[in-house]
Amino acid sequence: MLYVDNGREIDGATKFQKLVFLAQQETDIGKPFEYRADKYGPFSPELHATLDELEERNLIKKEVRTNRSGNEKHTYRLTDYGRRVLMEVKKKDDSEKFEGLLEDAHSIKRKYNSKTLDRILNYVYSKYEEYTSESELEEYKR
Repeated sequence: MLYVDNGREIDGATKFQKLVFLAQQETDIGKPFEYRADKYGPFSPELHATLDELEERNLIKKEVRTNRSGNEKHTYRLTDYGRRVLMEVKKKDDSEKFEGLLEDAHSIKRKYNSKTLDRILNYVYSKYEEYTSESELEEYKR
């Protein structure tokens, strides 16, 4: 997800979760991460752990900032090393399946990454109601 769309960063852990969720739901990317209903809608503990592992391996960079309401906000981007590793993988695996994965990720990221989190949540909560049962966001519950 961080490699496609010219390597644009993803602003927020919740947005990252939703982009991968939407990619799994709305493309042929497969379902490598299991999602459950959580306080901000669909959440994958495995994706969360994977992001931490990728950061430990210096493949991605997670910047932590404090937002206006005093909460931490995470911004994710691919490191130069991460980009080189992905380019090597892409070179070695020039299969149509790998290219298809990148195209699917690109389409989801281009469609949703520039939207505000509120708009993404509204869409996810209205289309995937089964993931709203544990939500703390009353304004999005259906």
